[in-house]
Amino acid sequence: MKFSHEIVINRPMAIILGLLGDPRHVVHWHGGLKSYTPLSGVSGEPGATARLAYEVDGKSFELLETVITNRLPQEHTATYEMKGMVNTITSRYLSESVTSTRMVTVNEFKFAGMMRIVGALTGGALRAQSLRQIESFKAYAERADGDASLST
Repeated sequence: MKFSHEIVINRPMAIILGLLGDPRHVVHWHGGLKSYTPLSGVSGEPGATARLAYEVDGKSFELLETVITNRLPQEHTATYEMKGMVNTITSRYLSESVTSTRMVTVNEFKFAGMMRIVGALTGGALRAQSLRQIESFKAYAERADGDASLST
């Protein structure tokens, strides 16, 4: 399953890139994220891995993040894996003006085993969750101050 979303964020590209470049900010826009733990490599660089622990609707789960490419603002690609599922997200950032940035994300989900059934039943929910996440990033980024440093 593959889909994309676009959103315009009313903040300059420099602020957007500052927020994306600092993993301490991730908990502010990933709904249900309890912790982000770097595991290997240089955070944000290709090959870097991290564990993301979530609690959503009373259920806990973890994803393994692996950065594939980091050529911001042109492209950032990472995979998010758990047993039976791999989600590849490619994000691009385009300067709309000196005060706004367009964010384009492409999500591709691949399911294996029993997760194929879950994937088939939850496609709409996955699309909606992806949209909520970028809307949450937009809201967070639009509150950020000029040096992209909000308290964590």
